[in-house]
Amino acid sequence: MSTSKISILILNYNGVHRLKKVMPFILDQDYPNKEIILFDNASTDGSLEYLEQFPEVKVIKSKEDIRTAKARNILYGAA
Repeated sequence: MSTSKISILILNYNGVHRLKKVMPFILDQDYPNKEIILFDNASTDGSLEYLEQFPEVKVIKSKEDIRTAKARNILYGAA
């Protein structure tokens, strides 16, 4: 019996302080069939540099700040 794939979708804008709190917990989940996708909305606080240590996280980078609804749609499409 196979497990269903789940997608953990994260929308980030200058939230490196939040990422530092939640990423260890997200990555520690033992569900075998998961993907983690993060949309970075043109952060300037070091978020992208922090995320480089997690190669298992698919990061979608925006060069400009876009509306939240559009960013969510991009995340849903990536899943």
